[in-house]
Amino acid sequence: MKIVKILIATLVALYLTGCASNGRHMYVDGKCISCWNNPITEEPLNYEPSESSRHETHTKQELLTWHALMLEGLSESNVKDLTPYGEDYLKHNLGIKFVSQRSNEISYRKNIHRATLELESALAKHSLKNAYQITVPVELGKYDFDKEAFPFRPAKDFTLRGGSNIEILPREITVTVENPSEIPSLKMSIEDAESFLNHRNNGRRVYVRYIIEITGMSTPSAFQSQVREVQFIDISPSIVTRDNKEVYPPFRSVKI
Repeated sequence: MKIVKILIATLVALYLTGCASNGRHMYVDGKCISCWNNPITEEPLNYEPSESSRHETHTKQELLTWHALMLEGLSESNVKDLTPYGEDYLKHNLGIKFVSQRSNEISYRKNIHRATLELESALAKHSLKNAYQITVPVELGKYDFDKEAFPFRPAKDFTLRGGSNIEILPREITVTVENPSEIPSLKMSIEDAESFLNHRNNGRRVYVRYIIEITGMSTPSAFQSQVREVQFIDISPSIVTRDNKEVYPPFRSVKI
């Protein structure tokens, strides 16, 4: 009984302090690890898609990832010799599995060499995209009758993680949003707002997809961005873990 109470208290605390409340998100391989994490499985809490959007597929922009911006950092730094970065790139690709592989010295050195060649190839093909997308959960505030909109806390920045064992490459890359004040609320009429809440059983958690442009780099671990479009997705985050929140289409898009 005590364990159950602790779990309930933990879930409540995570809910109140999660990314939807503070506007800050931490990512590993494109997945937010700080958005309402499941304290038992340590997996990010995702969503069960609604029937209306289950069979639809969103045409994606390039996904904002640590890998893409790490390559941009190397490119802008004009790195010629990637040999020192090979082991870090292997650690990023293997994750925690690299620990067991390190016990076989010859095999491990071969894998580092292969990872260095893969990094060289990826860097040669890399180019900064015009736009990236990243989808995060938000908590809608109380309906504003004057503005006819649901307010929510806009994202301030995104933290992309490459791996805790990385030593030379940046472990974390932070992307700061320069125009959070321009991010719009979810506008709808009073009648539509009532219908919207009713069909969701008054649920206020939805997904917001940010379409962003990278506007600058201070260091290989710090980038600046401008939000160019916001897409609202009528999906309620839940404890069902899924990796496909990026493919469901928005029911409303607003260009900035």
